Amino acid sequence: MTDFTKVKVGYALALLAALFSLNPLLEKMGGNGFELFGIKLEIDVFYYLIICLLGLAVYIYSIGFITEKPLSYFEKIGNAIYASSVMIPLLYFILWLLSLIGSFFEMILKTNYSELVFSILSAIITSIVTGISFYLVNKRMNIKDRNSISEQYERKEINLIKDAETLYNLGMYSATVMHAFSSLEYLVRKLIAEKGMQKDNNVKLFDYAIDKGLIPIDLKTDINTIRAIRNRAAHPTTDGEINQAEAKSVMDITKKVMNSIHNVL
Repeated sequence: MTDFTKVKVGYALALLAALFSLNPLLEKMGGNGFELFGIKLEIDVFYYLIICLLGLAVYIYSIGFITEKPLSYFEKIGNAIYASSVMIPLLYFILWLLSLIGSFFEMILKTNYSELVFSILSAIITSIVTGISFYLVNKRMNIKDRNSISEQYERKEINLIKDAETLYNLGMYSATVMHAFSSLEYLVRKLIAEKGMQKDNNVKLFDYAIDKGLIPIDLKTDINTIRAIRNRAAHPTTDGEINQAEAKSVMDITKKVMNSIHNVL
């Protein structure tokens, strides 16, 4: 779970609590509203709609937690529902404003077509304004999601390479290789997250990044060298234990590859 997702869920729950606290007031004024398009739009309908959308967004986010996959489809669906919920008050205000304008023009233009023309214009205006607002809010949320995931991966990348150096100094060479390789993996995951890409589970991480042009192809040999030693470290045998020279080589190559990637960014 990213920090931004925690913030989203926290705000959604806070909004739900605030809305429930308004319930006594709603019981007195919930039936109030205005007419537009020949339909009475009551306050309580929009009130319950916001609550349902916020509750559904939290539920979708909770399913996303189970998948443990960054920027999963559940996360994006949750963002869309969340954005819809915060757009409801704006939608209600626009509709109320249009009803006032409609009443004004109804007094001035008393023709058979004035109500029909105004209804069509109102529907167009409402669709455009709410559609643009929803798109901007939803897009902003997805961008902040990607940035939050990127920052999380960057922290792990930095911490893992530092841990690798510490382990090397302690003489734990297999663990050094594992941590160095994981640090490089998180750097690549950060690149993929920043581009908003989704890697198929069946495709190897580094092969995907090279195919998509995120990593220069001339680094492929170095990456394969690190990967081969890492595989030996992950599946140690009596004759194939990682020695100091190999661990030092992995550290040097890993830093070289990471610096090359950072220079390209």
